[in-house]
Formats: sequence, C-alpha cells, structure tokens
Amino acid sequence: MELSQSTTMIKMMEQGALYFKLMKQVIELTKELCKREKKDRDKNYSNEFRLNNSTQKATDPIIDSNNKQPVIHQSSSKIQINTKLFAPKQRKEIESQYKIKETLGQGSFGCVKRIQHKILKEDRALKILKKVSIKSESEFMHEISMLKSIDHPTVLKYYECYQDDYNYYIVTEYCSGGELLNFLINNRAFNEQVAANIMKQLLSAVSYCHSRGIVHRDLKTENILIKDSKDIYNAQIKIIDFGISCKIQPQEKLTSTFGTPYYMAPEVFKQNYTEKCDLWSCGVILFIVLCGYPPFNGKNIQQLKRNIMNAAYSFSNRAWDGVNNTTKNFIAKLLTIDPSKRISAAEALSDKFFKENQQFVPKATKDDTSYLQAMNNLKNFDSHSKMNLALKSYLANYLIQDEYEKNLSKIFQDLDIDRSGTLSKAEFKKAYKFFGEKTFLLDEELDEIFERVDTNNNGQIDYSEFITSASNLNQLMSEKQLKAAFKALDLDGNGQISFQEFEEIFAAGMDIDKEELQGIFREIDTTKNGLINFEEFKTFLKKIFQKISSVQRIAQH
Repeated sequence: MELSQSTTMIKMMEQGALYFKLMKQVIELTKELCKREKKDRDKNYSNEFRLNNSTQKATDPIIDSNNKQPVIHQSSSKIQINTKLFAPKQRKEIESQYKIKETLGQGSFGCVKRIQHKILKEDRALKILKKVSIKSESEFMHEISMLKSIDHPTVLKYYECYQDDYNYYIVTEYCSGGELLNFLINNRAFNEQVAANIMKQLLSAVSYCHSRGIVHRDLKTENILIKDSKDIYNAQIKIIDFGISCKIQPQEKLTSTFGTPYYMAPEVFKQNYTEKCDLWSCGVILFIVLCGYPPFNGKNIQQLKRNIMNAAYSFSNRAWDGVNNTTKNFIAKLLTIDPSKRISAAEALSDKFFKENQQFVPKATKDDTSYLQAMNNLKNFDSHSKMNLALKSYLANYLIQDEYEKNLSKIFQDLDIDRSGTLSKAEFKKAYKFFGEKTFLLDEELDEIFERVDTNNNGQIDYSEFITSASNLNQLMSEKQLKAAFKALDLDGNGQISFQEFEEIFAAGMDIDKEELQGIFREIDTTKNGLINFEEFKTFLKKIFQKISSVQRIAQH
C-alpha cells in the first residue's frame, strides 16, 4: 500500500451530514482493515511468491531475471536500445544531487518528500523506505523492476535509486496536483467529462500493463496522482505504487489476497483471480470519481466483503440524479461479479461512455507548431550510431525539462488513437498525413522513419522512443543539463566517470559488447587517463549532436 494513508474523502454537497457520518465509518473500518492486512502480510499466505529454493523467503516478491524486460530478437543491423534500463543505481549520497523541500506524506514504512534537483532546479518526489521494514533488497527492487518494465505516459516516471545504512530511496517525477480525490474536491469536479478524461488515461495504462502480463492489484484513488491542477478537464494523471504488482502468464490464476479491501474484486477474496481484478478496481474508482463516496461499505470487514461479493451498490443517492444511463451501464460492466463476463481494459476504452464525454478534449490543428516540430524531429531522428542514440535517449528521458516533456506526452497521447500506450505504424502515418503539405512525405519515407524511431524493433513506437526522437536537442543541450547528466553518470560522486560506471549504465540498455563500449569510452577520454571529466564529456556530446542539431534547426524554418 502507498505510504500516504489518506482515506476516502466524501463529496461535500447537500448531503453533507450523511456523508460525514459515512466518512467516520470509512476511517474506522480502514483502520481495522489496515491492521488485518499488516497481520496477513506477516503470514506466509502468498502462493505465487513461494519458491523451491529454500533460501528465498516466502513473502519476497519474485524478480525473474529472465523477465525484467522482454528481449526483442532482431537482426545485427538494427540497434537495440532499452531506455528504461539506463536509470542508474547511485552509490553517492542523495543530498549531493537533491535539496529536500518538504514532507508530502508519512507512514509506518517510511515517507514521501518533495525534493529539488540542485542543477536542473526541477522538483521530483522521493520515496524513503526504512530498511528494517523490508525483508530483503529484492523486495525493494521489485517495485523498481516493475516501473522499469512499464513504458507508458500515465505511469509514474522512475529516475534513480539510492541507499544508505538505514534507508532505501526511490526518485520519481513529482505531481504537484496531489491525490485524485483531493483534486476533485478542491475543484468541485465530480462530473462525467472530468471522469472520462481520468478513466481514459487509467484504462489506457491498465490495458498496456495487461497486454504485457502485468497486474497492478492495488488500483485506488490514493494511487492516482494529478500531474498538475491547471486544467481540470484535461488533467494528466499518474499511476503510482507498483509494490504489490506482479507478472502473470496467460490462463494463470493468482491466489494471494493483496490489495485494499474497498477496491478488491469478489474473486480476490476467493483467492482465485486474474488481471480482471484491476477492472473491478477501475469500476470502484469511477463510482467514487462521480459521486465522492465508495460503492461498497460495511460496519466491519465481514459486512464489507459480503456487499462486495454480492455487488451490492446503488445509484439511488441524489448525487446520481444528473448522471446518465450510459455512465451507469459502464460502471455496471466494470463491477460485474463474474470476471469472465467483466469487460477487459481494451474493451472498456471503446465504450460508449467515452464517445459521449469527449467534448472538452482539444484537437490539434494543422498549424500547431509544437506538433509540427515534434513531427520534424521524428523525421530527422538519427538512430544509426549506438552512442548517439544512447546518450540522446538518456538525456531525453531522464533530464528533459518537466514542462517540455508534458507537452510531448500530450502529443503522444493524442496520436495514440486506440489508447494502447504505443503508436502503431497506421497511427504514425495518420499523424503525418494529417499535416499533409506541411510534411511532404510518401509512404516509403514514412516506413523508413518509423523503422528508425522503433529502436527496439518491436513493430511499435514506445513512449520513451517517441520522447527520445521527438525531442529538440536545443532543449537537452544546455550547460545545466549537461552538468546534471554528467553528475548522474558519476555514480560514486568523485567528479569523474570511470569505465565501470560507464559500462554499468549503458551496457544495461544497449545491445553492445564490452570491446565496442571501451572504444567509445577511449574516444571520449581525450586525456587518456582512464577517466572522463566534465569537459571531455561536454565536448564529445556537442560534437556528436552538432550535425543533428543543425538539421533540426533547418527543419524548424
């Protein structure tokens, strides 16, 4: 469960007194359920975490070394880059990189703080976990492994991790809009148009995860953050807390009782479930987003469980008077007791509910300069040099300015018509043809561009591939960003990058052998002392990106 233990907040409208009474019951029941959950977690009841190897604790999550990230088999002429694996495990103190700003939430296992990158001046979030509360390092690494395996704009972005004698530290992107329910209450935004925007993003991420065999298992309003609170109808959400998520094989059944009871599907209580449990949780979330209170309640866990098992929810409250039948029917499809009859995430994304509630979504125009620039950058993207590609991937995905990435993320999601979390060749071509005379590209040329941008050769353009190729180098090559990149690669913080550090970061995400990597390292190390200093690093980067940058400048005019 997420460190922040904020409970379900109730819509404060004309039924205020009744809702506050319900809130009190919710708080008391949550306390009881949390106590029970903590007790259960200490027991060995998780069948899927059991191993034949007796040295592995039964409660430790399995991190399958063969499945940390799917390996794409491809021809030797194609460069394989996996940007998500570039995220470093730092060996220096976190205070050397970040300034602690404020505590955002605190719990028994640790806390979450807002921090600021000392060079970039960008805010990020820091999750601190007490080592005494974690059974093993593999348990800590489980969530990081899951975040690295998910490349989707709606999933919280992971940057890096640290540790000392007492704590583990996970650095992620910061969401200034706070938790979903607080955002809705503060903006009085309990309506179907806002709900449609939130659910479209949520279900897109769930569909993406399920297509890759990942089950979240703890989807709830507290685990959905708002990137910022500037626009209630087009707010970007971020899904957090993959601590109890797991990978599942087709036809496999999960048997552990993980999750938060208010959001748990009936089959989870029966300890026999699949990825469809996440869809039930989505139904509970949608119900709360529209009225401000949960669909299922009870004086104790037995009554709550009974109400969930019977799907005993109602639309009789006055809060539902203005909600149309299409929306209620959509909720019913998500809160279907039989998981085999419950709609999938992909099916949910095609529901009539979204078609009737999309009037607040702005459309791109053919003269939209941000779209045109991104499309031109894609066209001129160079993926032929491994190191060029690796370094730009690193800069674009880990040191890009927050506001600039937010804009590129919106473009990506607009182009992702089927909400799969990736761009197909058909979606890619449709985007270029939309701009028509502005791009002057034929089908054969578009095929060639698509293949260059698809660096892992999986037949789709993943989110990080899009960010890498659509980014303008002028946004990535400032002095402060180069310094930040250098300090991030300097894992031990001694002011120089050794080959061991260089190899540790780039060999993890590139299809490259040690000898070739050593040749690149020697090219950067002009003083031939076996170490790379900042000036050598900066000179090399500016040299290899000079040609690409000049092409991008021409394309903008």
